[in-house]
Order: sequence, then structure tokens, then C-alpha cells
Amino acid sequence: MGEHLIERLAALEEIISKYDGFVAGEAARIRQDLNIVPIEALREQFQNLAEEKRLLNIGIIGRVKAGKSSLLNSVFFEGMDILPKAATPMTASLTIITYGENFSATVDYFTPQDINHIRQEYKNYEALHEKIFQQKKQELEEKARKLNGLEQDVRRQLSENPSSQSGGIEEKALRQTTQELKNHALAASFDLYARMKQSGKLEEMLDREEFEQHIIADNMEGLKDKLGDYIGSEGILMPFTKSVRITLSLDSLRNIQVVDTPGIN
Repeated sequence: MGEHLIERLAALEEIISKYDGFVAGEAARIRQDLNIVPIEALREQFQNLAEEKRLLNIGIIGRVKAGKSSLLNSVFFEGMDILPKAATPMTASLTIITYGENFSATVDYFTPQDINHIRQEYKNYEALHEKIFQQKKQELEEKARKLNGLEQDVRRQLSENPSSQSGGIEEKALRQTTQELKNHALAASFDLYARMKQSGKLEEMLDREEFEQHIIADNMEGLKDKLGDYIGSEGILMPFTKSVRITLSLDSLRNIQVVDTPGIN
């Protein structure tokens, strides 16, 4: 009935209450911004949901490396490191956790259509990156010419020691371009498709006819070991995993469904 979750949240509230200043103020701000209900109100909601035989959906949303997986491991898994760390926020898949009679998971893969779309965005990112890189390089070269006074002098310096000037300009232009595109909408597809190619599984996954796979384990630890292949940082199939639905035979998950999302930034 969610008592386990309520107990954990109550313990967290007790810890926060022991601090003043920034911690308490920040906690109060987060409660207000997210409209977090008091624990007693949450307990009542759980009771109503149980009577109506509905699931309470809990979304875990936060910034990259804010500790979302650590929070889930602490609240539901007694602090055990059950949820593997995703490779990057860009490649992290949507993970849904709920109660089930068995320790199991259902993996949804990207379809060939999905992969082709990601590949096209990968190419679009490459083209955009090259365009901005050339612009940055031209701007830096122009600035270098002005600083050196005469274009002829700059060319002579480049021909005498090309690595000291031209190489430096290209490296700086590359760094600036990469930084500018770091949070671009196409960056995720570029990173993801690059990992697909690196995995050596790309052609196999494009030829795959079934895009759903079921995993069953004897216990939670066994399931954790298997999940690493799909959502772990070194998982061979991680780049091809769109989402994972995990069912665990834990009383703490009765009547609730937890959705763990990638970082929002």
C-alpha cells in the first residue's frame, strides 16, 4: 500500500528538519515549486488508489547527475545499487519500475525506422558541426591577421611553423564548436548513433524482426546483472534500447509505478 515509500519519505523529512538555513530553505522551495503534498495527504492518496485498484505514477525528474538513480535505489532497494548507471544523459533510456510476481524486465528496442531517423539526425549534426567549425575557424583566422598586422606576415608565420598557428586555431575552433553544440537538439542523436556504430551490433539490429525482449531472473541481483547489457554504461545493447519496463516482487512497489527519466538538461 505504499507504506514503505511513505516511511522512507518520512525519514527524509526528518533528516531535512534537522537542518536550517540553505537546506531547509531549498527543500521548502522545491516543495512549493513542485506542489509536493504532505506525507499524510500522500498516505490518503495511496488508500484511495488501492480502493480504486489504480496505479500511482511517480515520475523521477531532475538534472543530470542529480542523484535520481541513487534516490530510487535508496527508497525502493534498501540502498542496493540495483539500477545501473546510464552511459550519458543523452543515451539513457526511459525506465519504468512496477510491482510484479516475478523479477523480470521487458526491453523495447529502437525499430529500423527509429534507427534510420537517428542516423539522419546524426548526419544533420555532422553538417551543422562542420558549418559552425568553418565559421569559427574563419573568425579566429581573421582575428589572428588583425593581431599580427599584415596578412602576409601571418601567412609567412604559418608556412614556417604551421603547427603553432594553424593547428592552434583549428583546435580552438573545434573546442568552441563542440561547446556551442553541446546541448543542441541533434547532439543526442549524434552521440547515440556513434555508439550504435561502435557497438558492432548495428547491422544485426537493423535486420531484427522482433523489437521487444523479455528477461526473467530468480532474484533482484540476477536481474540487475542482466539489465546492465541494456541500460548500463557499458551495455552492448544500451544504444539500441528505447525503454525498459522492470517488474520486481517487492511490497514497496505495490500499487505504484515509477518512471525514471533521463536528465532534463
